[in-house]
Amino acid sequence: MVLCEIIAATGLKGIDLVGNKDVDITGVAEIFNACKGDLTFAIKPCFMKQVYDDCDASAVIVPRNFSGNEKSGLCLIKADDPYHLWAECIRVFAKPVVSNGEISEMSCVSSNAILGENVSIGPFTVIESGVTVGDNTIIKSNCFIGQDCRIGKDNIIYPNVALREDSIIGDRCIIHSGVAIGGDGYGFVEAKCNGSIVKIPQIGIVRIGNNVEIGANSTVDRAAVGITDIGDNTKIDNLVQIAHNVKIGENCFIVAQSGISGSTEIGNAVKIAGQSGIVGHLKIGDNATIAARSVVMGNVPAGEIYSGFPARPHKVEMKIKAALKRLPEIVRVFFKLKRSDYGNKICGVDKIEKE
Repeated sequence: MVLCEIIAATGLKGIDLVGNKDVDITGVAEIFNACKGDLTFAIKPCFMKQVYDDCDASAVIVPRNFSGNEKSGLCLIKADDPYHLWAECIRVFAKPVVSNGEISEMSCVSSNAILGENVSIGPFTVIESGVTVGDNTIIKSNCFIGQDCRIGKDNIIYPNVALREDSIIGDRCIIHSGVAIGGDGYGFVEAKCNGSIVKIPQIGIVRIGNNVEIGANSTVDRAAVGITDIGDNTKIDNLVQIAHNVKIGENCFIVAQSGISGSTEIGNAVKIAGQSGIVGHLKIGDNATIAARSVVMGNVPAGEIYSGFPARPHKVEMKIKAALKRLPEIVRVFFKLKRSDYGNKICGVDKIEKE
């Protein structure tokens, strides 16, 4: 395709082409492997030098403020939102996943299930009674859809997904392989009479909104009672655990290996970075950010950035880490002061040490 046609196909504004806008583009590639005919991107500062030193691509997407000498044969695409543009350009070349409308003879679909138009069901998938599936939804092989589940339209459910009974999936969701939705939450109580562990029946449901994506091998537990809720347009990475009765708002990012304990409420547009943990029954405000490997043990106000273990305001955490770097020096000064008569008289170092 011609470059200007690709850019037009994205439908985005705020884009300027510097160079040959009619160059032929045959594919997309990362900047280190790009060759003639490729479209690539250089958004991070570490890639900027690469654009002119060692880039064989025909076109490169850069931020609006990018500056440099012109390179023969290279077209610069300056964009207000370059990363968004890059995503939309990849979409032009991506092979779409569309339903073929076929229901495999090796699948097991209940006669009481209601399937919309152009639904695709792969081999060895089980769909129990009372299930409804919307138009154009694709359910790949080896999936289990439990009794009375409701699945909207235009969804893609990849192989080996388990959707337990009564779960609700909205429209245009993508659920990757190995996801388990609607499993029992971790609910137990120790009986005072004999110390035995008694299971609390998990009789609630899971409800997932529209345009939600859930990465491979993530889990979303059903509520003990009520609803575990995931809002529209939220994106969940691989290996994420969402416990029972959690409420997650719209447009949230939850990155790999994070865990959210039961009954926690996550606001809208919250970002939770990788390997973070959130204690149960907390509230995370709208537009808050939880930095990677943080452990949140208290409520987080809207718009705040928290980090560390335990998580605290990021600026405070950075000051603590800066102070810790000076700890060896502080210890050295402490013992030097301790050995001096002046230190003992003025600061009472011996008394402090005894206490």
